[in-house]
Amino acid sequence: MLSYNNEMDIKVPAFVVPDGFGCAKDYLKHLAYEGAQSHYGQLLNEAIIARLEYELKKIVEMDLADYFLIVADCVRYARRQEAMIDADMSLSSGSLVAYCLGVTTIDPVKYGLLFERFICQSSSYLPHIVLNVCSFSKDQVLKYASDKYGDSKLLQQFDLADRTVRGFSIIYCTSLRIKDSKGIDMDIYSIPVDDSDTLKSLFDNNVKNSTFNLLLLANTVNEPSFPEDFRALAFQGDHQNYHSISEISDYLGETNGMIVFQEQIMWLSQLLAGFTPYESDQLRRALGKRSPTLLNVFRNKFISQSVGRGYSKSAMVNLWENMNICHRISKTIMLGDAFIEYREKYLEIHYPVEYSKGKADFYRTYKGPY
Repeated sequence: MLSYNNEMDIKVPAFVVPDGFGCAKDYLKHLAYEGAQSHYGQLLNEAIIARLEYELKKIVEMDLADYFLIVADCVRYARRQEAMIDADMSLSSGSLVAYCLGVTTIDPVKYGLLFERFICQSSSYLPHIVLNVCSFSKDQVLKYASDKYGDSKLLQQFDLADRTVRGFSIIYCTSLRIKDSKGIDMDIYSIPVDDSDTLKSLFDNNVKNSTFNLLLLANTVNEPSFPEDFRALAFQGDHQNYHSISEISDYLGETNGMIVFQEQIMWLSQLLAGFTPYESDQLRRALGKRSPTLLNVFRNKFISQSVGRGYSKSAMVNLWENMNICHRISKTIMLGDAFIEYREKYLEIHYPVEYSKGKADFYRTYKGPY
């Protein structure tokens, strides 16, 4: 039984693996590869295999195999009860293993998310896999977890989120209405993210070529941590003089050359300066803390190592200055927000009657916080 030094004394019970598997780590690996083949095909490419092996190694080293299996089991149970559940608003969306287990539904490879943004090996804290579950199924899921794994403080770490309960539960209620009235058993996670009517409705008429990526960018730069001039620059197109370096354009193209996300900083520090994943996460933390002494250490390290790898010093100095403008936001979290907003709007546009009734169902029955 794993114990973590957290604000609470967390005891993670052992997961009972099925016959044929020696231990939790073996079963976790089996499920991870099974899920990977479902998402990416039977013949997995080297990049997917390498990332799976990397994450599995870290999970096992931190004695988290049982934790991952327990959360995945609770998610599978909820879905068997036809509850809407995921951990897409959690930093665990950066984990390919969590995605392959079905705990999250956002492809971390496709969206450039990082495992280290979720789990840092130096931490003594139990990583939070925050489950979003429709408000009508929350008690049922908690009872299942409690009955099977014990009424322990572990359950508090599931932290079923209330801050997204409105949109999440309205989506769920609408999907039930669609099934009842139209006979369509809608998979909300398969809704296309390039639906033109939905995207147009999310922006004013002055915005051309609206995309889901633009929705993500707009939502992010409108957060209070970004200054007004930064918000304006983010929509002006490629404008940074370091953008001719392919490694940079590959990761900043989605944000028009601006560094908007913490994950972009982490990727660039690894690609350009050869930072380890752990060092890139420490850089991300340092930029958030704004300590001049610590930032100076990272600045010197980033510039000297990137220049030593053949990059222009002036370009790297400029890049550092842009990293250090303001506090960045996690793309992992903002993606979850954007998907909820987009899916709710999609249902409102394409199923207006069912959406209206589903929304009324939610407000009539839900008594929790909004």
